Amino acid sequence: VVNPVVQPPARVRVRVVDQGNQLVDAKVSFIPIVDGKRVEGDGLRRPWLGEGRLGNGVRFFGSHVSAEMHLEVEPGTYDVVASRGPEWSIAEQRVPVESGRETPISMTISHEVDTAGWISGDFHLHQEASFDSGMVFEERIRRILIEGLDLAVSSDHDGIADYGPAVRNVGAQDRLT
Repeated sequence: VVNPVVQPPARVRVRVVDQGNQLVDAKVSFIPIVDGKRVEGDGLRRPWLGEGRLGNGVRFFGSHVSAEMHLEVEPGTYDVVASRGPEWSIAEQRVPVESGRETPISMTISHEVDTAGWISGDFHLHQEASFDSGMVFEERIRRILIEGLDLAVSSDHDGIADYGPAVRNVGAQDRLT
């Protein structure tokens, strides 16, 4: 009889704030550390019963819109990186997290590039309406907000996407048109 033991995940509570200590939109990446170095590729493909790994070395990824983020991650040590599009700084911290315990993480990013008079756009976005993307519309809207896009163009294959319902579901009607 095989009795596999799976250790409980670690829990993290992440706050990303600006210089005025106000919560801001942010994406947070968790890059695994092994032997004091960032793991290349997809985290050595160690077994983990949780979210799939991303091929760029990021083990976990979270996004939040002006709110505290709560995630479950594999126990270990991570370089945690917070960002908010090209106008903002990047914050990094090396953080150990333990099985079954919650670790609070607080990071500060600052607005560094004045883009008044300019617009930021992405003209090639795919989401669940396209056969080659599994991203749900609400997550696409959160990422559009986090990256600070002023213009977002859906380019789904063989279909027409309407961001309107997802914008309402995320509560971003006053931020996106």
